[in-house]
Amino acid sequence: MGRLASGKVESLLFDENSRRRFILQLSYTEILIAHPTGSAPILLTKSKERGRHKMGLLAFLALGLWVAAPPGSAGSADDGGVGFIATVRGFWISSKTGEPLHKIDLVFPGDRIAAKLPASEDNFISIALYDGTQTRLRCRSASDCDAGYTVPEVQKPDPFLARAARAVLQLYPTEVKKLVMAASRGPLGPEESVVEVTENGMADLGPALTAVVPGVYKAQLFSWPGAEGAQATAASGSLEWNPPVAQWKTNTRILPGLYQLGLFDENGTMVGSKVTVVAQFGPQYAKFQQAFARLKITTSGWGAADNAEVIRQFRIGFLIALWRDATLAQ
Repeated sequence: MGRLASGKVESLLFDENSRRRFILQLSYTEILIAHPTGSAPILLTKSKERGRHKMGLLAFLALGLWVAAPPGSAGSADDGGVGFIATVRGFWISSKTGEPLHKIDLVFPGDRIAAKLPASEDNFISIALYDGTQTRLRCRSASDCDAGYTVPEVQKPDPFLARAARAVLQLYPTEVKKLVMAASRGPLGPEESVVEVTENGMADLGPALTAVVPGVYKAQLFSWPGAEGAQATAASGSLEWNPPVAQWKTNTRILPGLYQLGLFDENGTMVGSKVTVVAQFGPQYAKFQQAFARLKITTSGWGAADNAEVIRQFRIGFLIALWRDATLAQ
């Protein structure tokens, strides 16, 4: 997205569908709109005789026509991006823009990424490329950070990963809170999965329970959080887990959809935390499961020890995107 390098913004309209920002009212003598890819900026100047309405309209048109592919959006096949910022803490500067990088910003070949000094000892950044590789830079003190990283050309991009990444990036910023909220899972709890729904409306929760100790539990499916984070219980019942068989006794007919799964022990204590699952009928289930398995294989190469949260958020994002766009499974 284009950034306002100077000028005072009085009001903005954020269009969540196109993910572009349009200026409605401005008060400035001049405003510089900097393009994120480093293209030449647009300078708008207002004389004393011009009113706000006219300049506001000019700025509206300039942004609408010029900022065609904001960072963090799905982008086009030829947007030039070869990866994205998976996670970041602290200030890491892009040589291409001279500005700090943010989570889900696209990265481009030749861009030099380095920490802004002085830094904090816990600063880090993770760069995921479309060839499946991931690079992580850290700071150990205010003056001791990993050397800068130059984004390479990606010779053999994985088309599936590129499409998956762009689909996940589309979830920002409208779904970012849900991603963060959903991405906290304790040890030995259920995990993100695609689960099959039978013709009689029963869901096989087995794929989500591979890390769970065999036993008797209570399983609950919750509707995906609404705009304010509110949820309702979609189904609940006793579950006997004897791998690989999960016998779930619920009187509720399960419909295909996007859910969160909660698992509780005999004391009513949640095992791990809620996890995201997509429930799908047989033929579509096979396609969804295959696509999610492929994503898991790719992201497992990112180094789970250092990037567990990043990997999990990306997988959750993919499940959301997959439910909304079944073509990702093709």
